[in-house]
Amino acid sequence: MKRWIKVCGLRSRTHVDDAVRAGATHCGFNTLAISKRRVSLDTALDLTRQIRRDQLPIEPVVLLDHPDLATVNQLIGAGAAFVQLHGGESIDQLAIYPKPFIMAVVRKSDRLESALARVSTCRHLLIDSTRDELPSDWVDRLRRAAGKIGTKLWRAGGLAPEQVPADIQSFDGVDVASGIEVDAVPDFQRMRSFVEAFQR
Repeated sequence: MKRWIKVCGLRSRTHVDDAVRAGATHCGFNTLAISKRRVSLDTALDLTRQIRRDQLPIEPVVLLDHPDLATVNQLIGAGAAFVQLHGGESIDQLAIYPKPFIMAVVRKSDRLESALARVSTCRHLLIDSTRDELPSDWVDRLRRAAGKIGTKLWRAGGLAPEQVPADIQSFDGVDVASGIEVDAVPDFQRMRSFVEAFQR
């Protein structure tokens, strides 16, 4: 299986071009107000449109926090492959968004039951954990639940070219930001090393 690899925290066309050269399958633009990697919604839209206009072989993803439906539709209309939600949206809120989207749950704050409940709300579920390896019961139960309905599982948190978790074979995709940075800036060599490490 070829694993999806999303390099996140990109902030310019140069970063996008580096991600393409490195072999990443997805690139992420972070609009979360609390993030040091934040870009404006306008920048995310512009970079997404450039990717589609120039037919670059990479899928744009935009990270949002409790977005309104109009914003989600605007991004999808511009060519975003997914929006990625990090705001702890409720099950009822998730029901209004068009699928597919990526829903992130955080291992240190979300219970397994919460993660399982979200499997059925989205086509892609991202488990964000700084632990080297997730508890086996988490991975096994999520994998079974996701497999029944075709939801894809992503892994994030603490990943780097030199940090490949033992349980990575259980995941369809990986998401990295700090692990491909040098001095807080996305770096081509780190991107390429990451892709090589996680496509083995």
